[in-house]
Amino acid sequence: MKDGGVTPPNFRPWILTAYSAFEHEQTAIALEKYMKSGSSRAFIKRHFV
Repeated sequence: MKDGGVTPPNFRPWILTAYSAFEHEQTAIALEKYMKSGSSRAFIKRHFV
């Protein structure tokens, strides 16, 4: 902020922790739908934590 105030947390620069690239757009869309579902917690624990 220009007036010296504190920037809200959701506007601070992000830190990239993982990046996934896919050859086919359909694969990326399928993973995105899965990651937005409730069953993705096990996947996240297995691959990212």
